[in-house]
Amino acid sequence: MTGKTIRLILIPAAAAAALAALLFLFFQQEEQLEGSAVIEALENRYQADVSNLYLEADGYHASFSTASGEYEALVDPVSGEVLSLEQTRVLEETDEAASPDMLTEEEVRAITEETVSGDMDITAVDLHEEGGTPYYDVAFQVDSRSGRLEIDAFSGAVDLFTLEEEAALEPLTEDEAIEIALQEHEGDVDDIDLEEEDGRLIFEIEVENDETGVDADIIIDAYTGEVLSVIYDD
Repeated sequence: MTGKTIRLILIPAAAAAALAALLFLFFQQEEQLEGSAVIEALENRYQADVSNLYLEADGYHASFSTASGEYEALVDPVSGEVLSLEQTRVLEETDEAASPDMLTEEEVRAITEETVSGDMDITAVDLHEEGGTPYYDVAFQVDSRSGRLEIDAFSGAVDLFTLEEEAALEPLTEDEAIEIALQEHEGDVDDIDLEEEDGRLIFEIEVENDETGVDADIIIDAYTGEVLSVIYDD
């Protein structure tokens, strides 16, 4: 019986390790990303619009544009990592930011009504411009007092608010009170007194008329000049 010789081929350890690595890579190739997934990732990451995408040995090549310009990118086909990014064109800012609308007079009146409390009457609304900043000058009356507002014509901010102090009321002079009394009853003033009656300051004026023989006792509000009463004596 003829015997068979079995030969063992010994492979060095380093070569064996290299071979194992190659076999592992061969059997464990990672799955590449679909092109649609790469496009979606780029568009989401850069708020971009991808116009071109193709796959080569070094990865996905993508062309896309954003609000700031146009770009070329190289993307890892497995991980999706952006390996390189180059801006190929800078877009000029042709669209200037839209300037805000200027407030209308109706809007300015509404702001004035919200700002000023009391029984108010707007007497004037004028548009002015100083140093390139337009503003509305609003004049108003409230509770017998005069006031002004300066309102930014764009933002509506109130930059100035003035309100005149109420002037202290002064009572009528005797001459003014006599003039009112003689309009009620002709004659000569015999007596005039300034008195307080029920918390109200009044003039009490006695007027005599020798021609008619009729005298009058006239009561006048010392502040307003209102004739409160006229009492005749024959």
